[in-house]
Amino acid sequence: MYVGILYSLVIAVFVVAVPQFALADASLSIVPNKGTYKPGELFSVIVELASGGTSINAVTADIRFDKNLFEVTNISYSRSIFSLWTQEPKYSNANGLISFSGGTPSPGFSGSNGTILRLTFKTRAAGEGDIRFETASIFANDGKGTNVASALNGGTFRVAGNATAAPTVLSTPAEVKQSDSTERFVEVPVISDWPVELNEGDFLTVRGLALPLSKVRVFVQREFDPIIEGQTFAKADGRFNFQFGEQVRPGFYRVWAKNVVIDSGLESTQSDVVLVEVIRPTYLRLGAQAISYITIIFALIGLIILLLLLFFFSWVRVRKYRERQGVEISEAERTVHNIFDTLKEGLSAYLTYLSASNSRKSIKNKGAKTKKELEQELDKMEGDIKKEIKDIGRKED
Repeated sequence: MYVGILYSLVIAVFVVAVPQFALADASLSIVPNKGTYKPGELFSVIVELASGGTSINAVTADIRFDKNLFEVTNISYSRSIFSLWTQEPKYSNANGLISFSGGTPSPGFSGSNGTILRLTFKTRAAGEGDIRFETASIFANDGKGTNVASALNGGTFRVAGNATAAPTVLSTPAEVKQSDSTERFVEVPVISDWPVELNEGDFLTVRGLALPLSKVRVFVQREFDPIIEGQTFAKADGRFNFQFGEQVRPGFYRVWAKNVVIDSGLESTQSDVVLVEVIRPTYLRLGAQAISYITIIFALIGLIILLLLLFFFSWVRVRKYRERQGVEISEAERTVHNIFDTLKEGLSAYLTYLSASNSRKSIKNKGAKTKKELEQELDKMEGDIKKEIKDIGRKED
C-alpha cells in the first residue's frame, strides 16, 4: 500500500513540477545589447523573445531608457510575432519609457528569435546609458496564463563625441504611440549619412537605417543618366552601409533606398531622396573654357612683364646717356619705380581675385573684368612713360 501511495506522489510531482521547470527558461532580450554611436545618430534595437521550448501566448513589458542620452523616433511592429495588442506599443521621451502588451492566438509562439518590436533611437548627448526592462511578464499558452519569465536582458550603449546641437525635448510629456495604418506596410528605410559634396573620382558611400537583417536596395542616378541599382544588407541593429561601385563624375547624384523583407519578399516604398554634388578638384573644376581665360590672362601678364623689362633696360641706357649729358632725371626715375610698385600690387590682387572663383560663370566674368582693368592700367602706364620721355626731351632741348 505504501508503495502505491509513494508511486502516486511521484507521478503527481512529475505531472505538476516538470512542466513548471520546462516553462522556466523564457526570456526577453534587447538585441544587440551594446553599441557605440555618435551624437545625433540613429540606431535600432530589437525586443526579442526566446520561449525556452514553451509555447508563449502573450508578453507585457515596460522598457526604461536613458532619456538624457536617447530619444525614441519610431516603434515598429510590422514584423512582430504578435498579431493581437491589448496595449499597443507607445513611448514617452519625457519619461524615458516604452510600454506594450501583446500576444498571439493558440498555439502561441515557440522559438528562440521571436521579434516583438523594433525600436529606433536617436542619440542626444555623449555618455553611456542603458536600455533595459523595468518590468515584464511572459505568459505561457497553458490555459492559466502562467508567467514563465526567467531572464530580462537589457543593453548598454555608448555615445562618443560632442553633441552638435542641444537635446530636443517634447513639447508635452504626453505619451506617443504608433499609428495602426503604418504597420500594414513594410517600413521605409532612412538614409541618415551621406556626403553633400564629393570630388570627381571619389567613391560615393551612404549609411542609413533599415529593417534589421533585411535586404536594402539602393538606387543611384546621376542627373538624367539611367538609374543604377545596388544592394546591401542591414545589420542586427538595422544600420546599413552602401558604397557605389563606380567613381563619381561631375554633376548631381540622387540616391534613395527600399527595404526588402527577405523571407516574404515584401518591399517598402522608396525612402526620401538625398542629393550629392560632385565637383572637379580646384585645379580642374573650371573646365576647358575657363582654363582658356586663365591662359589668356597669364599670357597677358607675361607680355606686360616682358614689355616692362624691355622698358627697364632701355631706361637704364637712357639714364646713363642722360647722366653723361648732365640732364636731371630723378622725377622720371620715381615714375618708373611707382609703375613697378603698382604692377606688383595689381598682379597680386588679380591672382587673389581669380583664385576665389568657384564656378565657370564666375571665372569668365572675372576674367573679362580683369582683362579690362589690365588694359586700363597699361594705358595709364604708357601715358606716364610718354609724358616723362617728352619732359626729358624738353629738358635736353
